[in-house]
Amino acid sequence: MGQRNWVAGLLKSRFIIHGHAGLKPTRRSLTAAFMLMGVATAVQAGEILYVSNQGAQRGTGTIDKYNGENGEFIANLVSGLHSSGSLAINPEGNVWLARKPDPATASLYDASTGERLLDVSGLPAVQIGSGAMATHPDSGNLYIEGMRIVDRVNQLVVIDGRSGTYLETFTQGDLKGTASCSLAFNADGSRLYVSDADVVKCYDVPAKKMLGSIAPAQRNPSRFSPVSVAVGPDGGIFVGDKHNRKIWRFDPDGLPRGDVAAGVNPDAMQFGPNGHLFVADSVSSQVMEYDVATGEKVSDFARGGHLKLPDGLVFKSAVTV
Repeated sequence: MGQRNWVAGLLKSRFIIHGHAGLKPTRRSLTAAFMLMGVATAVQAGEILYVSNQGAQRGTGTIDKYNGENGEFIANLVSGLHSSGSLAINPEGNVWLARKPDPATASLYDASTGERLLDVSGLPAVQIGSGAMATHPDSGNLYIEGMRIVDRVNQLVVIDGRSGTYLETFTQGDLKGTASCSLAFNADGSRLYVSDADVVKCYDVPAKKMLGSIAPAQRNPSRFSPVSVAVGPDGGIFVGDKHNRKIWRFDPDGLPRGDVAAGVNPDAMQFGPNGHLFVADSVSSQVMEYDVATGEKVSDFARGGHLKLPDGLVFKSAVTV
């Protein structure tokens, strides 16, 4: 079978396995398939890494832009933030920032000028909780963690990624905590992983239901405290554990496969276009690059700019709708 037919067959089988044979493969899922079969994929020309920083003092938070290929500082996009948090890219390539708690909302910024374009609106008596969010790779909609004001029940809501308007409530009542919440989709958007208190929960996105939860095989002597989650090109799940200062690896079925890195404070994580895992560490004020195949730290990636307590990162190519 030729290489092109092999890839087509692989994609078809993966979509059938996940129960979505009718989905159209996105550029992101195609890239994942090529990386899975070992075909080299180049970093996209003009790739940019955005990093949010809490700053040393109130009012000094920033969003900075770095060269996504070599980590060189490009420019400060936004400054003077009172708070910062998760980052996400919308379908037009602009940058969502979860701003908490002053006020607790999410704002969209122009990726070229840094202008604040709009805030999330129309939430039905819900305020943004932890600020955890992720953009669906197929629809471009923003999934974000929130809390009902009347009874403080945690929930995930869906926001139009372009206009910022509320669309629907995805799930509610089954999230235990907000401080440690983080979201990540798999390549085709059929699964959503949510780190919540002491487990990572897996949701079937089309069915809007929880499938189960994952955690390390042995939690003692220290408790498991997942604060970040990322999904690799092969569907593997990587979880940043703040308490144990580790990054745990799970296979696509949620089975534990040991740890990838230790001695790290993984406040935010995302896979880059080169297949490496990038980690924002607010304690060391670094963004580090890991080769998950070997567990080796490749580099202290981002250099210069305003790196001070980084707590969010996202690549420009994270959404290819």
